[in-house]
Amino acid sequence: MSILSQLKNKIFRSLGGRRWTKYFIARIITSFIPLNHDKYFCISMAGNNYGCNVLALSEYIKKHNKKAKITWAFSPTLFQKHSGGGVVTCGFRYYYHLLSSKYVISNQRLSESLYPFKPKNQVYIQTWHGTALKKIEADAVISESYTKLAQADSRKIDIFISNCRFMTEIFKKSFWYEGEVFETGTPRNDIFFNNYPYITKKVYDSLGIEQSKKIIFYAPTFRKDYGLNYYNINYKRFVKAVKEKFSGDWVFVIRLHPNLLSENTIKIIEKMFPDCVDASLYPDVQELLYTSDILLTDYSSVMFDFMYSQKPCFLYTPDRKEYDRGYYWDIDELPFPAFCDNADINSTVINFSDDIYQEKLNRFLCSIGSKEYGDACRKVYQLLQTYKVQNCIG
Repeated sequence: MSILSQLKNKIFRSLGGRRWTKYFIARIITSFIPLNHDKYFCISMAGNNYGCNVLALSEYIKKHNKKAKITWAFSPTLFQKHSGGGVVTCGFRYYYHLLSSKYVISNQRLSESLYPFKPKNQVYIQTWHGTALKKIEADAVISESYTKLAQADSRKIDIFISNCRFMTEIFKKSFWYEGEVFETGTPRNDIFFNNYPYITKKVYDSLGIEQSKKIIFYAPTFRKDYGLNYYNINYKRFVKAVKEKFSGDWVFVIRLHPNLLSENTIKIIEKMFPDCVDASLYPDVQELLYTSDILLTDYSSVMFDFMYSQKPCFLYTPDRKEYDRGYYWDIDELPFPAFCDNADINSTVINFSDDIYQEKLNRFLCSIGSKEYGDACRKVYQLLQTYKVQNCIG
């Protein structure tokens, strides 16, 4: 090993390793640079996703602020797949852009390595990622290490947005967050209140589906063991029942949860659903929800997004007891028809009443105090422009 390499390694070790060396160098450089007030740093699901509220908000900002400079952070795996640029998490460029941006936008907790220091007057907005069915944060059984991470993250947050009174109460009670929660609606759900024919065409073309066909979108969540045993829906029977009830020509589209994505699981899904369309690699689930005519899921929060389309949503929950880690609602209290066994497909679908469904949806939306009106992006952007930082914790 050369003398230079030995010196580098000695410096890296003294600073805590290569990652922290990059961070300290970036911090020293940015300490001489004022925050760029037109610069936005975006990270979704800790860099493992390019979508959700962060994407919807960043697209709105890009459209309405021609000066905006938007930097996306991706995990190494997603960075390789994403062709639109960005930075790799925890590299020098990551820390440089993080520490020089006026605004940091995230939809999940940011660990110490992802957000080690908050510069003075920087605005950190937490959008979270949907209405919760399963208990989360302090309401759930979580580790001491996660609690410390969450508490540290909450101390940095300036703006916490919510889509309903129900989630606002959870954020205030269980997120170790003492600031104000702004009920703006969630940016990713604006899509359901507007007409975007180009998105419909984009989805159909990308998935190779004829536009004369209607879409049943199956979007189950993942299990703790990351297994696929409970993805055992009899999809042929479900499609047949849907055709009988709603008429038309239907196609069954499935999308694996991002936590399950691998070459092996995609091959398994292709065998389990041989006549179906696999949309697991389609980047934006909101576009799939927007385009679909029926949603079939289990415990995923996508049900609470899709309900704003007012289209039918069904829940297939074969492992309801085993999966339960604590719900905020009993499954049967939700407005969506649910069944636990393939034998119940016909009766569930055929007995579906749109009038009763709409009535249940309206009651549910009223009970949670929904604030979704299709203008969340505008409200959040205006909030960012007028917000004065009160929390300057580094």
